[in-house]
Amino acid sequence: MFRLKIVPLLICLLWLWPVATTASTSVPVHAVSADDLNAGPVSLAGLWAFDWKELHLDARRPMQDGVMLPGLWHHQGPYDREGYGTFRAVVTLPKFQPHFLYIPDAPSALAVWINGQQVYRRGVVASEASFEKPEFGPDVVKLPPADEYEIVVHVSNYHHKEGGMWHRLRIADEAHKHLLMDRAKLIEAMIFTFLLSVSFYLLVTHWQRKRRLPVFLFVGFLWAIAGRAVMVGERIAYDVLNLSWLTQQRLEHALLWLA
Repeated sequence: MFRLKIVPLLICLLWLWPVATTASTSVPVHAVSADDLNAGPVSLAGLWAFDWKELHLDARRPMQDGVMLPGLWHHQGPYDREGYGTFRAVVTLPKFQPHFLYIPDAPSALAVWINGQQVYRRGVVASEASFEKPEFGPDVVKLPPADEYEIVVHVSNYHHKEGGMWHRLRIADEAHKHLLMDRAKLIEAMIFTFLLSVSFYLLVTHWQRKRRLPVFLFVGFLWAIAGRAVMVGERIAYDVLNLSWLTQQRLEHALLWLA
């Protein structure tokens, strides 16, 4: 009788054993090859370990949950739009040398640790809205020489309608660091200059003509688009305008509304 009772119990334990062993897995590893680096900046998009409502520095903690980056956390799990969390991943590289990391915008505040050392902070990450200080603006950080990086990213969001990370982190070597952000900034600056040049040309050539209202309206449209072009993307205007985060956001949305 005892053997008959123990057999179903053993079967049940064997069925649950794979679940127990796979409930937590190792942190995701993003392997970057020499060919990848030689081709230019490498995207670190993909699966990242994610610890909701935790701010810690243990990059190697077994992964209990994960999200795809770039992505919004409230679209990928039972998380609120407002909150905070820790993203983690390991990046392996083919050569021991300095590298450059592109850190994109993330609502609302962000901090980055590499191999246990804080290398970047934008705004103030906090577990409560009253202590958070929002700030936007992508940047490029030079990383210390290594062939492996344990990356820990803290993100908190209490000031924006979305929570998570909008864009990809990217890594590059010395030869391609200018492609991380400089080229995008140059393109946006060229768009801004072109739109302003066209608008001034229209004003000069149509100043003495009748029925100038349509021209003035189109010029206003060009100015609104030009202004917004440097308020989004690489956010060139954020480096020039010494305004609060709230004012910058209002200006960005007001320009879209005017356009």
